[in-house]
Amino acid sequence: MSVTLSRWQTIRISILAVTCGSLVLVLGKIILLPGSGAPKLTAYEFPNQVPLNEWQQTESQPLPPADDADILAGRRYLYSQNNINLDVEMRYLLTKHGNVKMLMQKHKRIEPAPGKLKIRNQEEVGEYGIWETPDRTYLSACINPGGGSTVTSETFRKNRNTHDLSISRLLPWLLGQGELRDWRCLWTVISLPVEANKSPEDVYPILETAWVSWYRWWQPQFPKP
Repeated sequence: MSVTLSRWQTIRISILAVTCGSLVLVLGKIILLPGSGAPKLTAYEFPNQVPLNEWQQTESQPLPPADDADILAGRRYLYSQNNINLDVEMRYLLTKHGNVKMLMQKHKRIEPAPGKLKIRNQEEVGEYGIWETPDRTYLSACINPGGGSTVTSETFRKNRNTHDLSISRLLPWLLGQGELRDWRCLWTVISLPVEANKSPEDVYPILETAWVSWYRWWQPQFPKP
């Protein structure tokens, strides 16, 4: 007697077959290539010159090597405009949290005082944090490989879940050739020295305008994995 499979049964069998096939591939890799390790990222060097609207670049130098292996590269850029000196530091890193406040504390030994960090959002760019110390006014954010810039762990992870979780990333992840989420970040810190005759509110628009220009140049230039 012939048995006709329902459409749902056919779909279920297909899903099971794909799942079993993937498991066989993973097990085979573990057995044949034990300890192959996590996927390695392509080496990256920051360019010497980066254009910034209405600013003249005056200097560019690599940042000292970091003790943290998650920092893959770093560079400092200096700009001037009407006797104002703008400092930009870029770090290419892997981070599971993307928390700008934690990154500032760990790598620059600078932490925004409680209540001082203001998180703002720019349309078609994303969020950024801005605050001041007695000496400088800072703007910082994490440029993501997909989606807008982020400041907090919550928005960084939400961005990764929204833009990274896809079928195309599933098989490489099962084979140990990639991550389900792309945890890379171009961490940017832009700062200006405090001037006696200017309040922080006077400086914020200068930093924000520079940040938008910086982000729009870098986002399409994000390093390949």
